[in-house]
Amino acid sequence: MSERSKELGLGPSGLVPSWVRIPAPAFMKIYFAGSIRGGRRGRKTYAKIIEHLKKFGVVLTEHICNRLSCKGEKLESKRIYERDIKWLREADIVVAEVTFPSLGVGYEIAKAEEMEKKIICLFNTRKRKKLSAMIEGNKNIILITYKNLEEAFKKLDEYLIQ
Repeated sequence: MSERSKELGLGPSGLVPSWVRIPAPAFMKIYFAGSIRGGRRGRKTYAKIIEHLKKFGVVLTEHICNRLSCKGEKLESKRIYERDIKWLREADIVVAEVTFPSLGVGYEIAKAEEMEKKIICLFNTRKRKKLSAMIEGNKNIILITYKNLEEAFKKLDEYLIQ
């Protein structure tokens, strides 16, 4: 761990303050967010993350790893919005994969913050993309950067296993 990380009070991963811990309810309701209309490049990664998250509870949004096209679901946009807001309200925690920019995911993160939800964002540094400062600079978001899913799961488990 770097001197700067120690100075900032960051945990062993050097990414998240050591004092940040998320209590894990016996059966968590997890809202997973990932790009749909913004592009489906991450679909296979989303499926693996969702499968991993199921060890900790029910993933309310597991449908996003299905074979949805970039157009999204066949439901009316109003119905999708109402359903997803309902799920956000029910969720104990929000986990978002933010490697591929998406207006919808950004909106979901903002709503979750407004609802005072615990938020974890996953960002793959191997994709050579620049993460939005609105995510990276937000003190209310636990940001997990990773190079492979094994690393992501290990870091994610630090916060979900309490």
